[in-house]
Amino acid sequence: MVTSSIIDVPKKAGLPDQLGIDAYKNGLTNFINTAQTPLTIAIQGEWGSGKTSLMNSVKHDLCDSSENFQAIWVNTWEYSLLSDEYTTMTNIIQGVIGSVISILEKDKNQNVQALKKKASRFLMSATKSLMKTGANMATAGIAGDAVDALWEEGAGQSSLRDLHAELQEQINTCVNKDEKTKGFLFFIDDLDRINPPVAVQILELLKNIFDLENCIFILAIDYDVVVKGLEPKFGKKTSQNEREFRSFFEKIIQLPFTMPVGQYKIDKLILEGLQKINYFESKDIDEATGKSIVEISHQTVGSNPRAIKRLLNSLSLVKNVMFAVEQENKPSDFQQLINIGVFSIQISYPFIYRALERYPDFENWDEQLLDTFKIDKLDEELKEQLSKNEYFDEEWEQVLYQLCQRESYLSTRAMQISRLLNTLKSLIEDNAKEVELLH
Repeated sequence: MVTSSIIDVPKKAGLPDQLGIDAYKNGLTNFINTAQTPLTIAIQGEWGSGKTSLMNSVKHDLCDSSENFQAIWVNTWEYSLLSDEYTTMTNIIQGVIGSVISILEKDKNQNVQALKKKASRFLMSATKSLMKTGANMATAGIAGDAVDALWEEGAGQSSLRDLHAELQEQINTCVNKDEKTKGFLFFIDDLDRINPPVAVQILELLKNIFDLENCIFILAIDYDVVVKGLEPKFGKKTSQNEREFRSFFEKIIQLPFTMPVGQYKIDKLILEGLQKINYFESKDIDEATGKSIVEISHQTVGSNPRAIKRLLNSLSLVKNVMFAVEQENKPSDFQQLINIGVFSIQISYPFIYRALERYPDFENWDEQLLDTFKIDKLDEELKEQLSKNEYFDEEWEQVLYQLCQRESYLSTRAMQISRLLNTLKSLIEDNAKEVELLH
């Protein structure tokens, strides 16, 4: 089906595996299905790498299809909307407990009144204690030591013990009654969209409350988010205190599962996407064109599915604009290929795109470009070093190297960006006649 856009939503369970990672999903599902409890698993990966899609698939296989586990899905981002930090925390805990009670209540013979009372007592204690830290949160912009504050008067610790024991008893009763049910799976999504210190506090609260037999937590959170969340407590991470950050993470998380981004079959994803938005017809993508598209993609948007979708939507829009401007004149395959390179740079390297906007003839970049952006010129010693590298042995490549030093993100990808521009340079040289006609 031809469309003008690619939607950016998590993959629904049952849909084809476009990224080629079903084996990893199956391995994780099999592990969870036979794992001892309690257990907490962290699904790690950068924003947009497919963590929610993976959790959708695990939920489908273990809860919806087989009914091996009772599923509780919590979107933490929704609980945080229009809420301050301590309200977000109490809302999430209340939502998780409420979901457990809803499942238990489906069995009319299971009495959950005691659980409701103990949950209510705990939540009242938690709300009261957390509100005391509200002033700190408002002024510092972080959650502070909310977990410590919760237990400071002792009543919170007492109500936690009661709630913990009652939850364990009720969950055990539910599991023992139903031979099919192995336990409860808690899917905690979008923690990486919450203020990191608050996300860390939520992790601690969930660990204190739900460290229970027959319970497995699956969290979409990256280690880097935990590091940022712990900075108010430990300071900036250094080689001296890195172990403290790692120890906290290991205390909360028993199993880290990193999204297999390096194994994603993005070649298929982007080529099929280009055909879906009618940017190219299948007959237009020969081996050489397909190779160029994939190479440009690898050097810019990489393996992140969300970034690839943004690129496809941008290309679809520019094609529609070009059709509107040119009327009946269809852009050539070469023009479309160059557009892929240009928009990939705009999405991935905005500063380099700005330089190209101002000086599109990048093969003739010289120190004048550095003056324009108020960037120091290269010293002779650095020039000598760079000249020994095939990607920085020409003057324009050395100027590019210096441009990349303006941002740490670009500086670590300078060689990658040079390879990208050299790919575009080769395409332009191979289509020199068409370039002359365009000018």
